[in-house]
Amino acid sequence: MKNFLLFLIFGMGLMSFSDNLTTSKTDKLIKEALAETTPFYGAARISESKGEFISKNDLPIYEKLVQEGYITMKNTELPYGTISKSSYDIAFTDKAKPYMIGNRVRAYTLVFDKTDEIQIVMQNKARVKAIFKKEDRTPFYDLSVLGKEDTYMRSFTFDKTENKGWVTHSVLPMLRLSMGIFQKEQ
Repeated sequence: MKNFLLFLIFGMGLMSFSDNLTTSKTDKLIKEALAETTPFYGAARISESKGEFISKNDLPIYEKLVQEGYITMKNTELPYGTISKSSYDIAFTDKAKPYMIGNRVRAYTLVFDKTDEIQIVMQNKARVKAIFKKEDRTPFYDLSVLGKEDTYMRSFTFDKTENKGWVTHSVLPMLRLSMGIFQKEQ
């Protein structure tokens, strides 16, 4: 009887540990969610426009894109009261088309890297911070909306259910709501 009780306590202990949320579990669930959809891209802060104001810091980046043949840029003057400011008419060339998805310009592709942190906020709920790498950088990368860091971090919610254990439904919606992140429509 004593052995049976020890076995029962040991077995219950193993069961409780086996359902912990681990980085390998979160990595697997995030990868599964991302496999069901088209890739996510980082957007560049550039569009085909007339009268576009370009900061002094960004002007060399635009000039480089002109030299490399991705855009054309024509200096225009727009009057504002008694002061006139420099502005530019921006147009994309055929060379830029492979980097365009609809009316947006792709700066890079987001690729899931790893789980950074797991925080259990309630018994059946966790907040997970995930790190994405910025890969497949395009000539427009220096105009990225999210900056020039090599990685992007995003938090997701995970719920523990009775039937399936730990699940997440927030990966795709949270990425789709992120400013500067977009995907090709399916």
